[in-house]
Amino acid sequence: MFFPYLRNTMQGPTSARIENLTDRDDRDSLVQGVIEGIAFEFKRYVEKLHSIRSRPDTLKEIIAVGGGTRNKLLMRIKSEVMDMSIKVLEHADVAANLGAAMMSGTAAGIFQEEWDYNSMRKYLEIYHPEDRKHIRFYQGKYQEYLECFPN
Repeated sequence: MFFPYLRNTMQGPTSARIENLTDRDDRDSLVQGVIEGIAFEFKRYVEKLHSIRSRPDTLKEIIAVGGGTRNKLLMRIKSEVMDMSIKVLEHADVAANLGAAMMSGTAAGIFQEEWDYNSMRKYLEIYHPEDRKHIRFYQGKYQEYLECFPN
């Protein structure tokens, strides 16, 4: 199990680590473990956000941007860990910059009309949590992941 804390966590500074590594693990299992750790931490952050919101949980899907969206295995595992669809925006690697520029231009009056952001969304790929066996497997592994944190 990989804990992806190269800088810090919600509990404070710590360091990244890999647990339960054996001589039977190969490169593929290490890559799988790192990706699962990233997906588990993503889920933990989403759950933390839900716990501090004043309205009920309404998250139904995730729209992903950034360089990590190019990793198909990461997106598939995140979808299964989260048990929800993940939509990867077209031009996901620059989507955040483009969105910030469009909103800034609108706020500064450079653009005379507000953009219809929803009509501009084009998805390159959509990952659906299709394999219930994988979803149950990741639910169990995620609980193990959570047990490694102090209360």
